[in-house]
Amino acid sequence: MSLDLSQKAKLTETDETSVFDVSTMEAVYTVICRVECLKGEWKSAIKDMQPETFQRLKTSTIMTAALHASTLDGYPLTKKEIELTYQTLKKSKTFENPSHAYAAGYMEGLEFILGSFETLELDDPLIRKIHERILRYTPLEMYRKGQYGFAGKTQSNILAILTGKTPSSAVQTQMQNLIAWYTLKIQEKTKHPLVLIAIFISRYLKLAPFRDGNIPSLRLLTYFLLLKEGYAFASISPLEPMMEAPQKSFPDFKSRLFDFLETIEKQAGCGLETEKETSIEHLLSQKQLALWQWANENKSQNFSRKDAVTALGFPERTVEEIIKKLNLLNVLQRIGQGKSTRYRVV
Repeated sequence: MSLDLSQKAKLTETDETSVFDVSTMEAVYTVICRVECLKGEWKSAIKDMQPETFQRLKTSTIMTAALHASTLDGYPLTKKEIELTYQTLKKSKTFENPSHAYAAGYMEGLEFILGSFETLELDDPLIRKIHERILRYTPLEMYRKGQYGFAGKTQSNILAILTGKTPSSAVQTQMQNLIAWYTLKIQEKTKHPLVLIAIFISRYLKLAPFRDGNIPSLRLLTYFLLLKEGYAFASISPLEPMMEAPQKSFPDFKSRLFDFLETIEKQAGCGLETEKETSIEHLLSQKQLALWQWANENKSQNFSRKDAVTALGFPERTVEEIIKKLNLLNVLQRIGQGKSTRYRVV
């Protein structure tokens, strides 16, 4: 989005952090530093991950996100029901149950973000599209899907005034201003991206551009904004399990900012902890996984390369390479030297 100088001047107003004192900013950046450290750990983990593993984790994230979102948004479903809905989404895309319809739209919206964020830009059509995707299968009137305010009603502005809501025409202008402000601030790089995302979230919630679905659409926008700024863990570590129902209310922006930063830290930290505990398997090819599982089944015993070759039927060279990788991952310990070398699971 290109802006002329007059437009830039209008967008250079002070933001919500301008009232923060030094100690508050120090506390903010202490949390941000922790998030950045986790971001670095995730970068290394994802780099070593097999493509099929990454895709499997992404699918798991989509279903886990929908499972928790369905509870947060008043459409509770079980894990089994979410899995069934996801399978149906890939086939018939027909949902009679409102909860299944909502979960299907949420999963489709998140799948769209995770699969396309690199080629997308933050703009008005994207925000509308995310909203429309979430509500696509729900039995709401069409004018409420992907449309701001009271758009679609003949007397929309009159109705908005009577109900104390912002007319749809004004909502669109305000949304475009918010997008332009965020885009400019990201380009200027004068504030940390996480702080800017938090400000965007706060202003979006105040504006509440849609009649329904503002909070779920904002969640998917948060995934998008995080991924665009390099927080790759958002693709395979769901945000929703870190959130509480009902949604918290905050007395000021400072409280909201710390809650947001701590939520992102939990998202990165919990996902990384799970990844460390269970994802050794996610980092392995089929043959590597076979040796790893065999070694775990015989965890109480040391084994040699010959033992592995005999048990699995793999060529010696293959076993050697697999053991080398497991060694590098610090999950196998080498015991002894030369022909007497043996290994054990750490």
